[in-house]
Amino acid sequence: MAKESTAKKTPAPPDLTSDKSLPKPDDAPVDVVTGETVELPVEAAPEPEKAEPVTLSRWGLADEKNTRHRVDVKPSVTPEQCLDSGFWTHISMHFIAGDTIIVRPEHNEWELELHVVTSGPQFAHVIKKNYYDLVPTTELATVPSKYKVEWGGNVHKWRFLREGKMMRDGFATKALASRAATNHQMAVDR
Repeated sequence: MAKESTAKKTPAPPDLTSDKSLPKPDDAPVDVVTGETVELPVEAAPEPEKAEPVTLSRWGLADEKNTRHRVDVKPSVTPEQCLDSGFWTHISMHFIAGDTIIVRPEHNEWELELHVVTSGPQFAHVIKKNYYDLVPTTELATVPSKYKVEWGGNVHKWRFLREGKMMRDGFATKALASRAATNHQMAVDR
């Protein structure tokens, strides 16, 4: 009688010389011993780390942390010139990062709100937050040819001149000065 073996037979390893038995990179992984497809455990996507709660030392009123500055510039200054870091050379030592600068020309035709990004002893890098055009949308009165309306400074405000001679000053807006010049011409023509 032949002796039977009690040991389990192991399956033959897959033929590694043929292309059919080799897994392709896009295919699912294959067990080398059995040749069967093996399913890998699916890993859950890692949860994003939660930020630490904000501490009391990082909280504060905006007025205590940063300052709002107001700068009145000459009427000849344009909003684009205010964005140049060298424009702030003489007063940059008063600014810190995060401050806000409100720029207005003396004649109040526009207003520019700037945010200070960085500053140093001779410069301040700023970016524009808001720009407001304060010129009224209504048409100004047509100024007669002999008249000229101009800004006279903080004391005289808007004024009108006739043939180079100042006739009246103290107008709050250019529109009021233009209208007064027109009325003056009509009174002279009577």
